[in-house]
Amino acid sequence: MTEKTGIKDQLVNYLQYLQELGVDGLELSENPFFNFKTNVRRSGVRPSVRKTIPKLSRTPEKETHSSQPRSVLTLDTSEILELTKTTLNNDLDYVREKVNRIQGGDAVEVLTNLYRAFHDCQACRLHKGRNKFVFGEGPPDARLMFVGEGPGYDENQQGRPFVGRAGQLLDRIIKAMGYERKDIFISNVVKCRPPGNRNPRPDEMRLCGSMLEKQVDTIQPKVIVALGKISLSYFMGRDVSIMRLRGTFFEWRGIQIMPTYHPAYVLRNPASKRDVWNDMQAVMRFLDSKSEST
Repeated sequence: MTEKTGIKDQLVNYLQYLQELGVDGLELSENPFFNFKTNVRRSGVRPSVRKTIPKLSRTPEKETHSSQPRSVLTLDTSEILELTKTTLNNDLDYVREKVNRIQGGDAVEVLTNLYRAFHDCQACRLHKGRNKFVFGEGPPDARLMFVGEGPGYDENQQGRPFVGRAGQLLDRIIKAMGYERKDIFISNVVKCRPPGNRNPRPDEMRLCGSMLEKQVDTIQPKVIVALGKISLSYFMGRDVSIMRLRGTFFEWRGIQIMPTYHPAYVLRNPASKRDVWNDMQAVMRFLDSKSEST
């Protein structure tokens, strides 16, 4: 086997692994694309305007290629930055004002009105790849809430949180705790799937976070389990390490937050199951203590 063949096989295996996880595209930055265009032309291959690797399939669809790559940067850099800054600030103010106006006679009505107000939201770029808006689900008076980072491929297809492989593991964790999924409110920081399963960006989290905070204020759970670094960083208000902070309660707006590993991480690192179970036992003890005191 030649070195080139070995690299090719490794790449194919890696892409197949990503497909099994639900990834149907990989986002490439603008710079590498244009840096490579000279080499592509020398090889005799016509450059494509596509910026993502298409979904893997046994019979790939024929793609349309352009003779020249088209740059999306049609404004001066300073103009782009100012336009983005202004638009995001205006959107955030609008979203927060819209969230604050939502009311209802009870928690069910508030959550229903929140969904109706935002299920077709276009406040940030994530709506462009949305198939289904993933609002979250569970009882409006849940004592326990799980919050992940954002929907994946399966969630985007079904409109429900945590229904893929990571969701199946979360279901088993919930059952081991003595609960059923229907007892827990499950949500995400962002409600639309980031392209290529990339991490949500700060502006996307700020916009969608207004909806999450309304959900939390309405449900008033005793404990929120922050699943993974992105969710934890949102509640902490800064970029933090999940490995350093997992397993330790902290308070957020009067509610106890327990950080732990995201189920997708556990699937990739089975040894972390013990840490997650220790964290969930701490959650169970806390909820039991609250039940005894009431």
